[in-house]
Amino acid sequence: MIISEKRKPVNAENSAICLIFSFFNGVSSEPPVISISIGSKRDGTPKDTFENILNRTHFTIHIPGKNDLLPMVGSSKPFDRNVSEVSELNLNLDKAKNGLTFDGHENYVVLENQPISLFARYYKHIEIGAQNFLFG
Repeated sequence: MIISEKRKPVNAENSAICLIFSFFNGVSSEPPVISISIGSKRDGTPKDTFENILNRTHFTIHIPGKNDLLPMVGSSKPFDRNVSEVSELNLNLDKAKNGLTFDGHENYVVLENQPISLFARYYKHIEIGAQNFLFG
């Protein structure tokens, strides 16, 4: 699974980021809710993804295809906060779908050629040890 989102504040082309997460699951069908386990950085501070989702409240979840194996693995390495993983990994944004409005929010980041893209919004989170379980 890859999560894509924009940083806040949005700073033009370098604002789109994507990250790999392996811990996610469906929680409820009514309302439809998923959970994502987001750890902390090595220094104990929250990961940027967690802060971005809390600030922006909406994000896109992609289930990548086998052709995206290398970029998916590449997105797991630490990048500087000001670096766009989308640009660094030579991923493309889906120009036809970017900026879609869903649930009253605009500018969802949608990666090109993803078999599955889910739009989500922050629901709540629970801290368990060094992990943040985010529900959306």
